[in-house]
Amino acid sequence: RQMCIRDRVLTARREYSSQMRDLSAKFESENKAYQLKNQKLQELISELEDENASLKSKFDNDLRLSQTKEQLLQDQLNQLQQSYGQLGSEHERLTKDFKEVSSNELEEKNRIISELRTKLNSLESNAGQKEDNVRNIRSNWEKEKAILNQKIIFLEQQLNDSNCLLYTSDAADDLLCVDLGGRRIIKKK
Repeated sequence: RQMCIRDRVLTARREYSSQMRDLSAKFESENKAYQLKNQKLQELISELEDENASLKSKFDNDLRLSQTKEQLLQDQLNQLQQSYGQLGSEHERLTKDFKEVSSNELEEKNRIISELRTKLNSLESNAGQKEDNVRNIRSNWEKEKAILNQKIIFLEQQLNDSNCLLYTSDAADDLLCVDLGGRRIIKKK
């Protein structure tokens, strides 16, 4: 009878050892799959960060270019305003000397003043359009930045929310963190 019990014990130990080898192999396989998934997620996060940096760089370049164009337009506008002021002074002088100036010369000067006013109005309108373009570029960049940040947060949450199973021979002693197969459950934080 002791022989029968000893055989059962030996058989149970062999089965236990076999099951542990199988569980260990399964764990290794799952661990490799997890590591590959983790590596792919890290690569994706890196790509998204590179894309975000590229978009920021492009936005900064576009913003600098727009500011340069805006400064040039502002300089032209200032020059035109000075010219307009000078023409206004000249117009006042011409009004005083109206009797001495022929009507053809006066009409020509009025036409020039009118053309300059038209140019000034056009430049002021262009400056307003450039400011709108800068606002639109900034708004688009902010939207793209927010979307990329949401993607990064989502991927980081997926990366941090996964569980890792650890197979140990003494796992059966710990009842709180062991499943029915003797695997110790470790929660990653």
